[in-house]
Amino acid sequence: SVTVAVVRIDQRRDPIISHATRDRVVLRSAANPKARKRVMREALRAAWHILPTYRSEVDSDGKVEGAPLDRAHEALGAFFKNDEAYAFDLWLAHQDHLPLLVLYFPAHRDAVPLWLAMNRAGEAVESEARLPKGAFDAMRAASR
Repeated sequence: SVTVAVVRIDQRRDPIISHATRDRVVLRSAANPKARKRVMREALRAAWHILPTYRSEVDSDGKVEGAPLDRAHEALGAFFKNDEAYAFDLWLAHQDHLPLLVLYFPAHRDAVPLWLAMNRAGEAVESEARLPKGAFDAMRAASR
């Protein structure tokens, strides 16, 4: 059983987020939702700015890694603590052939994730209806 656990942990693409970090992200976000949205917009702009150069950093399942994610984490550091900022992920979705970059904090179990999307023109998207069908399931699968 230890071997199975080690193999599963080793195969994860994302670091394991502690329960305390999850709680702090949720509490900090609830305490100042305007600042959270502002910093998330800045993180998305920073990632979009360099994403075309680092197109190879987008996996087949839409997960964005490497330099664009690093830029997003740096921007999130203006509001979140370091371990909280690194708990966020980026996911690139295509809806009606228009790319949407989604910055999200994976929710625990049945909770709604914290997320904000932005199209290439810089327009923020906050409505779930504007995300592709099954987007949250895809994000959850990509963060494993």
